[in-house]
Amino acid sequence: MNTLSGYIEVDFGGERLPFQFGSNAYALFCEKYKIEFWQIAESGIFGDKETPPDIFKLRELFYFAHVSAMRSKGESAMVNEFRFGDLLDNTEGAISQLQTAVVNAKMLGFSLAELSKGQEVKKK
Repeated sequence: MNTLSGYIEVDFGGERLPFQFGSNAYALFCEKYKIEFWQIAESGIFGDKETPPDIFKLRELFYFAHVSAMRSKGESAMVNEFRFGDLLDNTEGAISQLQTAVVNAKMLGFSLAELSKGQEVKKK
């Protein structure tokens, strides 16, 4: 995985799909839900201390990361959203791999954890 761009490839039982958790994937997510980037946490996608993550929104972000990786190559998505849902349902450990990629990805040089804190982040 390239942690700087959030790029990862996941093997879904013989179907290897690329994902890129950068600003393009989040832009697609924000466009679909008609929200600004800073409102992502409020959408419920990551949950909080009292509420688990919204798995359906998380699945959408995963799918948009796939679409983003493919568009960066000038290609179309390898699967549609329904096939992707089936692959997630039938592949043990896939969600965990994708969640790790989300957390470790950097956008504009900042990790998601740094961006979500809502405080000023200074680059070194």
